Amino acid sequence: MKLNKLTLIAFISTSILFSVIFLSGCTTKERNSIEYLCFSNDGEKLISFSTGQGSYDLFVWDISNGNKIFEKHPLSYNHAFFSPGGNYIVFGASIYNISTGSLITKLPGNYKDWSDGGKIVTTNGSKFSVEIEIWSGTNFSKIKTIQLNEAIIPSIGVKIHKNLLTYVPQGKNSPTIMDIRTDNKSSLANSTIKFTESSAGSNYNWLEDGKELGLIYSDFSNFYIINWNSTNGDIIYNKSSTEVCMDYISKDLKKYVCSKDKKIEIYDFQTDSKISDIEVETPSTIGWYRDNSLIAIGDYNGVIKIFNTSTGNCLQTLKTPVYENSPGFELLLIFISIVLILFYFKAKRS
Repeated sequence: MKLNKLTLIAFISTSILFSVIFLSGCTTKERNSIEYLCFSNDGEKLISFSTGQGSYDLFVWDISNGNKIFEKHPLSYNHAFFSPGGNYIVFGASIYNISTGSLITKLPGNYKDWSDGGKIVTTNGSKFSVEIEIWSGTNFSKIKTIQLNEAIIPSIGVKIHKNLLTYVPQGKNSPTIMDIRTDNKSSLANSTIKFTESSAGSNYNWLEDGKELGLIYSDFSNFYIINWNSTNGDIIYNKSSTEVCMDYISKDLKKYVCSKDKKIEIYDFQTDSKISDIEVETPSTIGWYRDNSLIAIGDYNGVIKIFNTSTGNCLQTLKTPVYENSPGFELLLIFISIVLILFYFKAKRS
């Protein structure tokens, strides 16, 4: 048997046609996986970011009734944050009005934090020289530019509490605190952590009164939980663990969570005693309310549940939209390739 161009073209066309017909009946309905959650300061709204099916969904939910009150479908993944008053949402460095959905402004640089005192922090610059810009959270005008002639650990980032800015310099094993009014710096007591540019995850928070700073950090093999006194720089609490924990600490530094055997375990930060268990089949991410009374847990199936952390009771369930998912062009190519290979060897033997 001899292969000619006409025969080959006809066979390929027929294979494509039957592949499309066959695979078109294999669509499934799925929700995007929840990747990120964030409460507003008043606990009445929740941001969710989900990915999958070739799309990205950013929603703001009214927790009381479970309705979506804001949505965007960006082209890439990024975290989003509420303003302290909950009227605005920051995505990337763009600030949107939640009620109207309109873009208010886009700040230059990379957004880092928005303090309760009304100051916004962004960063610019190279790896070895970082420029920190402080903005007004009222009229979004620039207040100050701070030039750091040192590199910082990007995975930890920059946080601000009123007029106190904190970051971790490269090569250091404790955060630096800077008073943005005077540019005076102070270092906290050294920890045993060797901070690196890449990490499995990190999260740190100021207490509302600014007297303590807590950090959870993972270097791919260990989890570290440290609590500093920001006034004298002493370490209040220091713990390391090799357990597979989600690196999430409550906003008040008093609770943290571990994910084990299809459940979320909530622990006391100081005593490591378990407070409650929450049954979740496929947890993907967590968001804490600021006073740790509420926790939002998202899963890979696009469902968000909000729980009371003391009792473990579910208070609200939010479900993202359902999308139709077809096997896609990749499966089509695989099918055609297999058929053509078999056809080729059969023709070669003839």
